[in-house]
Amino acid sequence: MVAVCVHTLGFWPRNSLVLLTVGSPGVGPLLRIDLPVAGGDDYGEYFDFFLSQLPQSATNADPNNRLFAVFFGSTADEMDKERELAAPYSLDYAECSDNNFIDQVQALIPSLHRCLVNHSIDLIDVIAVGHRFLWALHPPELTLLPATPTASVVDSPIYREMFEQGSDVARSHEEFLEKYLWDPMETADVVRRDSWLAHTEFAALGYLTQKAESDVGEYHQIRAELMMWDAALQRGVEVVLGYRSLGVDSPKDLARPPHRDVVSPAPADLIRTVLNQDVGAYLIASLNSTATVQLVIYLACTGLQEALAALENISCRLEETATVGLDKSQTTPVLPQKSSLNRYGLDRKSLLNPVETKGPADGAAIASMASKLCGHDTQSPNWDRLAALCAIATILEEAAHHKPESLLKLAQAWAHWLQGKSTLADYLLRAVEPVHHGNEPTVLHRVLDAGVLPAWLSARPQPNI
Repeated sequence: MVAVCVHTLGFWPRNSLVLLTVGSPGVGPLLRIDLPVAGGDDYGEYFDFFLSQLPQSATNADPNNRLFAVFFGSTADEMDKERELAAPYSLDYAECSDNNFIDQVQALIPSLHRCLVNHSIDLIDVIAVGHRFLWALHPPELTLLPATPTASVVDSPIYREMFEQGSDVARSHEEFLEKYLWDPMETADVVRRDSWLAHTEFAALGYLTQKAESDVGEYHQIRAELMMWDAALQRGVEVVLGYRSLGVDSPKDLARPPHRDVVSPAPADLIRTVLNQDVGAYLIASLNSTATVQLVIYLACTGLQEALAALENISCRLEETATVGLDKSQTTPVLPQKSSLNRYGLDRKSLLNPVETKGPADGAAIASMASKLCGHDTQSPNWDRLAALCAIATILEEAAHHKPESLLKLAQAWAHWLQGKSTLADYLLRAVEPVHHGNEPTVLHRVLDAGVLPAWLSARPQPNI
């Protein structure tokens, strides 16, 4: 099970608890969480919270109502091959370096066991992955005893089989991210890439200046920008699906051909071709407020009509409360160049005329948006559009500065959290400058601090994540 955990995560976690669920079809979803701070008297609330988020509801036809609990201390150093050869396997733990870690895990086991009983979940086994040894649970005393050296995991049949199938395990989460996150600067044509970046950066500054100096109705400006984002997302989805058709599953895999006989261009080049310099600049300039980036994320999760309905609700709500908000004056918004619009099958008329939205402006649309962004909705978002948003934001970030750059990072972090990748989302969110979202925590900051996962992840199995 340790081999399954680390291959599923893609890295050796540290100071973590991994809950690996099992149901009638086999191994189910996996949840990695930080170990609680040592010294507490009762960890019941800690376990209750995370167990409640596991997809093991009895309403499912095949509930994942059994699990392995795998505790990880600090294990990466033990995976060093040279050290492994220099220290033959031994169960001599008279001077074991795992003692403090095992004492911490031992204190957690009674509370974990009680909570599992309360949630009607069967505990298959508890494994503690120490620096030197794997420790196994011995009932009925619920005592941990050493079973085998930790380094033996890499020689297990399951580990080797998954490795031969192309799965790799990084020594740390940081190393995993370097492998997982594809390089937006990778290119088959350096001159063309650098030209795209320079022209896009310059044009984005021009659009930002033009918006600041023009007397533009904010409502019409944001509506036009959402329509351009929707067109770009549709093109981005075509790139994502094109790579998937070649057998590519992860963002990192986009950077290399899935088969030796397939010549695959750099994914960043394809995204830059889809956007072109003018459209890329326009999208960068659109992210001049946290509210706009939230609308863009909701647009990716759902569709254009839903996002425009939310924009309409926001405008009406601000008017009702006499808040200075989205100006609806009939001024012409700043738009991309005519040639760029033609590339997307759009024209100035289509961006200026009102678009029919779903439902009345009674607040339902903005409530739906809040539910989706906070993860309360049980209906999953559009995974392909979220993947396209991540790809586009990653590329645009290289040509953006200041607030737009930070909000592009925020968009990526939010998209990953919506897919259940909280650790990755937290990593990206740390790079967002607080001054660029008003020095106040965003909704994403709050849900990550609370350790909340989107409801749809536990409502039913989700394909294509």
